[in-house]
Amino acid sequence: MSRYGLSKALKRPAVAELLADTQARFVTDVESKRAVLRARVFDVAAEMLNDEKTDDRVKLKLIELLMGDGKAPTVAVNIDASTNVGGGYEFVRPGTRIVEILRDRGGFHLLL
Repeated sequence: MSRYGLSKALKRPAVAELLADTQARFVTDVESKRAVLRARVFDVAAEMLNDEKTDDRVKLKLIELLMGDGKAPTVAVNIDASTNVGGGYEFVRPGTRIVEILRDRGGFHLLL
């Protein structure tokens, strides 16, 4: 179907209603699956925590994940937005050379 044909079809009330119903059903199905899978995850985690064969590091990681309730750990990022020119890190591609121009009493000199 062309873009024009799709656009024209979506303007029809019956098609727009069918699309809305399909989207609502999809969201409902995903939410119900999420609940079932979440319950299964807790069952598997409980089995792993109770099993003596599971490594202690794995158990600690499981506890961290379950206590975080699916939230990603927060990371503090500090970005210096100052406009100071000079100093700091400059990336030089392999194979290239840096040239500095120095000015003194005698004129300009190039340092390679």
